[in-house]
This record gives sequence, C-alpha cells and structure tokens, in this order.
Amino acid sequence: MNRYQMTFAPRSWAPRLRPVVVKMCAPIRRFKQSREVGLARVEVRGHEQLRATIDSGVRVLITPNHPSHADPFSIYAACDAARTPCHVMAAWHVFMKFSPIMQRFLQWHGCFSVDREANDIGAFRNAINVLATRPEPLVIFPEGEIYHCNDRVTPFREGAAAIALGAARKSDAQVAIVPTAIKYRYLDDPTPQILQALDAIEQRILWRAQSHKSIVERLYAIAEAVMGLKELEYLGSAQTGALSTRLRALGEEILTRLEARHGLCGDPFHPVRVKELRRTILTKANDRQTIEEQLQKLQSDLDDLYVVMQLFSYPGDYLRQERPSIERIAETVDKLEEDVLQQQTATIRGRREAIVQFGQPRIVPAAKSRTAVTEITTETQHSVQQLIDSL
Repeated sequence: MNRYQMTFAPRSWAPRLRPVVVKMCAPIRRFKQSREVGLARVEVRGHEQLRATIDSGVRVLITPNHPSHADPFSIYAACDAARTPCHVMAAWHVFMKFSPIMQRFLQWHGCFSVDREANDIGAFRNAINVLATRPEPLVIFPEGEIYHCNDRVTPFREGAAAIALGAARKSDAQVAIVPTAIKYRYLDDPTPQILQALDAIEQRILWRAQSHKSIVERLYAIAEAVMGLKELEYLGSAQTGALSTRLRALGEEILTRLEARHGLCGDPFHPVRVKELRRTILTKANDRQTIEEQLQKLQSDLDDLYVVMQLFSYPGDYLRQERPSIERIAETVDKLEEDVLQQQTATIRGRREAIVQFGQPRIVPAAKSRTAVTEITTETQHSVQQLIDSL
C-alpha cells in the first residue's frame, strides 16, 4: 500500500469542472496513461446505457472498484466513451503531489478533495450538491484505498451510499448508482520483471535468491517470513496456522490494543476502526497541550495503524488457485514492492489493457430509512463483484 501523510488536510479543493478542458485534454490523458501506468488501451462496455441514463435526466453516481493506480485513467477513458465529463472525489493527498497550476487542472477535470481522516462535511456537501444538481456523473471509489486486488473487492465504505441518499432527497431528479467494474490484463509477459522484483525482495529480507522455487512458492515463502517478523515485533513470537488467519489475528490484536489505549470501541470492519482511531490520534496530536513525548507515542500509533491496513490488504489466499493468473501474481508482487521495498508505487511491468464495465443503474430511494445506507452499500458492493466475475 502507498504510505501517505497521516495529517488533517491543510486545505480543500472544490469542484470546478470545465467540460471544454476535459475534452481538449483527452489526447494528453491517453498519452499519459501509456507512459505513466503502462495502459495501452481501455475497452468500455455498457457506455451506451450510461449515456441513455444521463440523457433521461437521472443524476448518476459511478462506483468502481479500485485495484490500480491506473484507475483514474480508466474511468476518464470510460466517460470519454460515454461522451460525458465527470466529477471525481479524491483524497487531498492527490492534490498535494502537484503544483498549483496542475491542482487547478485537476479541478477543471472535475476533481475535488476529501479529508479521509476527518468528518469532512465540506466534501460531503460538495458531493451531494454535484450529484443533485449537475448533469455530469460523480465518481467515488467506495473501497477508499488501492488494494491491488484485480479480482476481488474489499468491503465498501458507506460514504458513497450516504452521499447518494442525501442527493436523492435534495434533487428534483432521480438519482441512480451505476456499479462499475475495472479489470486489467497484461498484454506483455511481466514474468522477467516479476523475477527481478522477487530477487530484490529476498535480498531485502537477507535471503539469497530462491530461484529454484516457483514464483508462487517464493511469494508464499516471503509472506511467511515477513509475517513472522511482524508477529515477533508485536506478539513476541512467530505464530502458526493459515496465513489468512494470522493476518486477521495480528491486525485485530493491534487494533484492540490501540482502541483500549484511546478509549474506543471497535466496529467489526477494520478500515472503519482505523479511520476512527486516526481521527482520535490526530486530534490529540494537534492539541497544543500535547507534549513532545506524547507526540512521539501518537506517531508510533499512526505507524501501527498503517501496519493494520497493510495486513488488511492481503487476502492470504489470493494465489491458492491451482494456476493463479499472471495478473494476481503481479499484483501480489506490487504489494510487496510497496510494503517491503517501500517504493512509492509499484513498478510498471509491461503494457496492459483495461476493461471497464458499467452495470445496470439502480435508482436510489428518496425516503428516509435507518438501514438504507448499509443496504445500498452492500448491494452496490455485490453488484460490482458480480461485474468483475463476469469479466
């Protein structure tokens, strides 16, 4: 996973969509998607139905899975095929990577910021207003993070559903969620680059290259080694059992300790618990009465939360098929490059293609219901997973 700065947003960026700019910059985006993320082409399915939904006056929320750093390019290409610009909710860290001029270009492309570590009421209102009043679709990635799992979605967070319900109550038009699947395939064989990465990872953990083993055997051996080191750090000894069970158990142990320290009671879903803890810890860190020694401890707690999210991002059984796909193998190496080698983003291993499948629009009810947010979130997650499976 990408390690990003865990602080409250220094500022916000509002949506300033300029459809003319989006249209003019399409050739530049196609050039950048090839050069920066190795995306040679994007096949779009279901865009005629999306276009018809927009033309009928329905406000549209697009909810894709989030398997890759190439996803923004894939979504913009898909919206180009549907002949529509779009608004995109993005973490404020995305804006901080760029100069003020490029930040404005992001805004002209419909991007606006959200502070995931806070209750960002401003971003929530921006999203509801865009969805309720603008004809262009709003894109939100409900997984929140890039987990490098091309074939599986991780549990969706409830923010997208809450925004859709808020817009449905505010808008004079109907609001629909369009579940959307993004799936990547390699056009070039990434095996040589995968082997180079495995050599580097094994060297980092003080091993000689295990070239006599298969790639999958090497990956599970590395996972066991790294897992044992983290268990030794947090539990005092390496554990036994299935890797997936150990991943969950260690994440649960770290979260339970932190929640006890900060007086919180955990939700069953890890990312929600992590978010609540981050908010609590950052609030304490920003308190002027917090002394330096306490700040160091709070930073250590934030580091522990990052470890929890790293553990959460590994399913543990992603390569247990008899013949796992080269994409699954490459994604697992991507994770290890970012986590073990601490690369900012994983290496581009060859040309890829993306398939973007827009699903059936689902009208959001305007009536209030206590369970509506959870029900819509679960239904949308299942719909996206079904679309991925169909590809």
